[in-house]
Amino acid sequence: GNIVFESGKSTFKDGEASEAVLEQLKSFLEQTPKVTKLRIEGHTDSVGEAEVNAAWSGQRPLTVRRWLVDKGLESGRVRAVGVG
Repeated sequence: GNIVFESGKSTFKDGEASEAVLEQLKSFLEQTPKVTKLRIEGHTDSVGEAEVNAAWSGQRPLTVRRWLVDKGLESGRVRAVGVG
């Protein structure tokens, strides 16, 4: 599934089932300890200014990482990266 954000924000979009996707990811990681590192990449669309979008591409994976860690996933297993 997809994790969808509000336009111009780093908050999950209501009604898009993003948290259900995150719950599945969390469950998978808990059941698969051999996956020791997860790289979360943030992307944006081409609407708006490139500099602003670059900032969102970094903030959004941090939101996902924070959600996973707040739900009990070991912080060292998750890396957040903005890629544009």
